[in-house]
Amino acid sequence: MFIFFVIAVIGLGLYSVSGNKTRIKDYIESKGGELVEEDWQPFGKGWFGEDKESIYKIKYYDKKGNLHESWAKTSFFTGVFLSDDTIVEYSGKKDREEHNIEKENQELREEIARLRKELGIEEEFKLKAETEKTEHEKKLEAEHIYKPNPKIPTQIFDTKQGQIIIELAGKDIEVGDKVFLNRKLPPDGRYMLGFFHYIYVKDGKVS
Repeated sequence: MFIFFVIAVIGLGLYSVSGNKTRIKDYIESKGGELVEEDWQPFGKGWFGEDKESIYKIKYYDKKGNLHESWAKTSFFTGVFLSDDTIVEYSGKKDREEHNIEKENQELREEIARLRKELGIEEEFKLKAETEKTEHEKKLEAEHIYKPNPKIPTQIFDTKQGQIIIELAGKDIEVGDKVFLNRKLPPDGRYMLGFFHYIYVKDGKVS
């Protein structure tokens, strides 16, 4: 009796293995491929906790003729599930070219992402630098342009630094008079108007 039981168990196991291989073969062929190798791996990828599914390491050709390696899980109730399916050999030049193009595109996407990240950092430093500028520098960037006003007397000097225009509050140059260099707000500093004749300017005014 015991011998018949052992024979029955062995027969059931062989039937199960045969059924698994047939199931995987039918699945690959349904996708237009051809199964070339299957190797039962009881402790293969995803074995832990799976007591009702068999795991195989398989090789197959897809419908384009590319050779794949993959893990396959299968059982009578769950069908066939492939994981880590990888092309290990391309069928021809066209497929290799497509693979190379995809690889180049991926590298390009990664480079663009890296550059965007770097530019974001540069923008951050630029913004920080902008906020640290003095009020006078901001006035210079605004480029206050001199607009003649016939009601305001002026004195004009042609100097090495350019044309200096001073709007007079009184009869002569005084502290607080507005100063323009080439019709724009001048940087702070000393300006020679003539021989031993100079003024100091701060914030666009005589100081």
